[in-house]
Amino acid sequence: MCQLCRHETAAGDRCAICVRQAPSQPLSPSEPPLSQRPRRAQRSFTPLATVFIIAVCVGVYVYDVQASAGFAQSTTGTGLGLLTLFEPSLEFDGEWYRLLTSGFVHFGLLHLALNMLVLGQLGRLIEGTFGSLTFATLFVTGVLGGSVGALLLEPDVQVGGASGAVFALMGATAAIQLLGGQNILRNGMAPLLAINIAFSFLPFVSLGSHLGGLAIGLVAGLVVGATRRYGARGLALAPVIIAALGFAAFAAAVVLVLREAG
Repeated sequence: MCQLCRHETAAGDRCAICVRQAPSQPLSPSEPPLSQRPRRAQRSFTPLATVFIIAVCVGVYVYDVQASAGFAQSTTGTGLGLLTLFEPSLEFDGEWYRLLTSGFVHFGLLHLALNMLVLGQLGRLIEGTFGSLTFATLFVTGVLGGSVGALLLEPDVQVGGASGAVFALMGATAAIQLLGGQNILRNGMAPLLAINIAFSFLPFVSLGSHLGGLAIGLVAGLVVGATRRYGARGLALAPVIIAALGFAAFAAAVVLVLREAG
């Protein structure tokens, strides 16, 4: 149990998911409860937003495989290739939805599996601690941030995958841990980030998407960590501020594309 999800209670240290399931009680004398669930709350926490996003990504991949004449990977030459991020399609066709839909299209089974593995782990942690709305907003904002990074560094490359959002989740987790006074070198978060950033320089990997997602995730994590200090009311503002970051990322992408067109 890492420092991010450990909370002190009268019964000793408990993880955030257990606290959310327990009857409403303060986590400390000065901190209000994160959840107001009744005593008959479910025994096991189900990260619904995380499960939904994973299901959508898997469903999109399965459909793409079927549409690709049975090949074991997405070719992006079929219908779902129209969902990937491709700067000329934004510039000449105005297909701005690609900034978001690209986060749900994957180019191979390994690509999908790695993203869904990390998404499942971090999603359960973040959603279990801060709620489904904050997690979902962070995911969408991470996709948009990754799209901005890809447009900056790889404007003429077709990009897809949830990697930008996954890097945003990692960045947010690291920022929250730092604000909580944790040593991210000792708890393994910094090495995890370093390894994934190193992999970002491999061929056929979108460095821009990874760095863009990481950057906006760090900012979003600082927002969550700062609002967390004000209890439940402060945390209620976190998804609103993160959504504003996502809108800013979308606007930045539009400016980048239109500037290239001009």
